[in-house]
Amino acid sequence: MYRLSRLTHLVAERLVKLPHFSLVNIIAGQNVVPELLQEDVNGKRIAREVLQLLANRDRVRAELAEVTRKLGNPGASRRAAEAIMSAVRP
Repeated sequence: MYRLSRLTHLVAERLVKLPHFSLVNIIAGQNVVPELLQEDVNGKRIAREVLQLLANRDRVRAELAEVTRKLGNPGASRRAAEAIMSAVRP
């Protein structure tokens, strides 16, 4: 969930071209968890999305397990940082 200033949101819409903004969804390549922006970040909408997650918990758990599998063993952040550093080092 993100609620940005209008100006920041307008700039981000023009600069960022990703199908998802949640790291979980980016890694999964699909909507696993809801992504709420701007006016959608409100109590009613959040409650509705949480109820949907709970109603579909087995599917969500399976999809989250697949994300975990894609990340590999613990230390994915370190491995990603090391890969980036090795790519930019002369």
